[in-house]
Amino acid sequence: MNLNYHTNPLLSFTRRRTDINRNMEVIDETFFPIKNKKILDVGCGRGSLLKALENRSAVPTGIDINDQSLAEARRRCNKVEMRHAGAEDVVFEDNVFDGAVFLYALHHIPEDVIQKGLENVLNCTKQGCPVLILEPLNFGSYFEVFRPLEDETEVCHNALMELHSFIENRKGRLNSAFEYMTFSRVSSIEKIIAEAMTVDPKRAERVNTVADEMADLFNKKVQNRNGHLVLEQPMIGFILTEF
Repeated sequence: MNLNYHTNPLLSFTRRRTDINRNMEVIDETFFPIKNKKILDVGCGRGSLLKALENRSAVPTGIDINDQSLAEARRRCNKVEMRHAGAEDVVFEDNVFDGAVFLYALHHIPEDVIQKGLENVLNCTKQGCPVLILEPLNFGSYFEVFRPLEDETEVCHNALMELHSFIENRKGRLNSAFEYMTFSRVSSIEKIIAEAMTVDPKRAERVNTVADEMADLFNKKVQNRNGHLVLEQPMIGFILTEF
């Protein structure tokens, strides 16, 4: 299955952007000026985005259901509020945040509670403030290297179909939809595998059978860009607000 406008209606609304190639550029632009803004990081993982937001003088809050990831995030960002919760469990008061971000997170939410999670996050975001959803598309060198460990095409497709249904049912307003290419800095295939298992420890069961294939793909696909090893990962972004 290829993610395109024939398989997913949301993709017919997107415009291609060539002026950005980093996820943080999208986040900076969406929440400009970002200083002092209260931003909810949904699926905060080990705290990379929380730290980047903190460094920009924003006021981030993180939620995640992975205890190991939260422990690492708390070590990295010990002044940031974090809660063990999924989007569907969010219990913040209404209109608390100046925005929210789902960065590689929407497709990790169980399909049957994605819409509940989106509704919760929109409710705790102030009226008119953006909820930014950034998801990977199923092509590019990073995706190809990762695919032997886990092909996320179907789960990403299903997540976007839930998002489409959420918008069609007027539960949230789609303000913008766009595609762009990112260049992920990588150091080794071992690091990619280690990070993948942190996100989902169940992947460890498959690693030994696919590690050599992933290493071979990595060596074939990795590029040197301005002195850094990179893999390409195309992304799709959506900005929602409440009606």
